[in-house]
Amino acid sequence: MSFAVNKLLRIAVLDDHALIRMALKLQLQSVADFHLVGLYASSGELISALRDTEVDLLVLDYQLQECDLDGLRLIRLLRNKYPHLLILVSSATETPFFVKQIIDVGANGFLGKSQSLDDLIPAIRTVASKRLYLAPLLAFELHHPPPGAAPEPGADSSMLMNLEALSPKENEVLRCFLDGLRITQIASKFSRSIKTISGQKQAAFRKLGIRTDAELFKVQRRLDWQTTRQAPPEAEWGPGAATGQAGAGLEKCHKASTVSASHTCSRTDDAQDRPQGSLPGEVAD
Repeated sequence: MSFAVNKLLRIAVLDDHALIRMALKLQLQSVADFHLVGLYASSGELISALRDTEVDLLVLDYQLQECDLDGLRLIRLLRNKYPHLLILVSSATETPFFVKQIIDVGANGFLGKSQSLDDLIPAIRTVASKRLYLAPLLAFELHHPPPGAAPEPGADSSMLMNLEALSPKENEVLRCFLDGLRITQIASKFSRSIKTISGQKQAAFRKLGIRTDAELFKVQRRLDWQTTRQAPPEAEWGPGAATGQAGAGLEKCHKASTVSASHTCSRTDDAQDRPQGSLPGEVAD
């Protein structure tokens, strides 16, 4: 349903960066008909809160911490469990192929992190009125995709076609590997065995016609068909995962701003530890 002016729109925010949460909080609380019901730093906090908190619209950071459920997996879970929840996704990756996958799995809009903060309120109002929100240039590019990039001199042009043969899981393994994660770390992130992850990596190598890690890094730049920015389709790793076309474009598997090795994946939201006057799910980073 769309929301009338005289009805408060209940909004939740999920982002793992404290500064971004604060900026969004200030922006949202300045709007009279918006009611910010919670700020959450992890998908676990959000999912727990949704059990007893009514939310109309979620502003969702696409990529969270390495140990957290995020990406298309999280969007699918939320769409299946809360079909009426409106989801506005935000990401630093803004390539058309990447955004198309987000919309295809059920997001109601996409707000690129290169956009002005002033675009947040119009984006939320567009989504709340049951219309798809996309920046004008991105909407144009989705309907008018650029021609495929020409292969570099000496490159195997069949590789660009073979990218479409990659499964979502194979694509996900490659993007994590290119971002510097070891096989053991990738296996831990997606709760899969080392043997399974290694097998998916080798299957991707065969489809791309490469044999070594060095060859993969040499062709990394050509794995994005739109720009030099990286854009992955997040894999669905759970039981009954939907298979889909894996496209070119590999996003960072975890953010450069992730905390040190001493960081633990669990965060507490105990009322005793929460600063007085803070919103549910808001944590002090």
